[in-house]
Amino acid sequence: MDHSVYPMSQFLAYGRDMELRVLGPLEVVADGSPVSIGGPKQRLVLALLIDADGDPLSVDKLVDRVWGDAPPGDAPGSIHTYVSRLRSVLGDRLERTAAGYALRLEADEVDARRFEQLVAEGRTALGDDPEAAAELLREALALWRGRPYADLADELALRPEVTRLEELR
Repeated sequence: MDHSVYPMSQFLAYGRDMELRVLGPLEVVADGSPVSIGGPKQRLVLALLIDADGDPLSVDKLVDRVWGDAPPGDAPGSIHTYVSRLRSVLGDRLERTAAGYALRLEADEVDARRFEQLVAEGRTALGDDPEAAAELLREALALWRGRPYADLADELALRPEVTRLEELR
C-alpha cells in the first residue's frame, strides 16, 4: 500500500498548507503529502471549481458541465455528495454561497496561478534584467508536469482553460 496517498476521510483541511496542481494531472497536496480526491466526476467538479477562480458555480451549472445534455436523474444529489467529499479535503476553502459553490484559494495555492504570476514578472523584468527574467521563466516552466488537467483534458468544459494555459506556456 502506498502510504503517501491517504483517503480523504483521514484529513481535516482547516489551516493546512495546501497546493492544487493542474499543470499536469490534477493533484491536491496537503502538508506535503498527496491526497486522494476521488473518481473522475468528483475530480472534474474540483477542476471546474479551480477553473472558476473563486467565482461561485451553481449546482445546475456544475451538472451541465459534468454531464452535458445527458445528466442522470440524481445529478444534483451527486454534485452535493462530490462537494461534501471535496470539503473533507479542502475544508473551509470550499464554500456554499447563495449563488452556488466557490473555491477560495490563495494565488500561491494553485500552480497555474503561480505560473502566470512568474511569467508576468519575467516579462516585466525582461527589459531591465534579462538574467532575472530568464530565471523567473525557468521557475515558471518548472511547475509543469504535463498537459494541464492531463487526466481531465478531454472534458469539454475544461478545453478552453487547457488551451489557454498551453498557449501561455
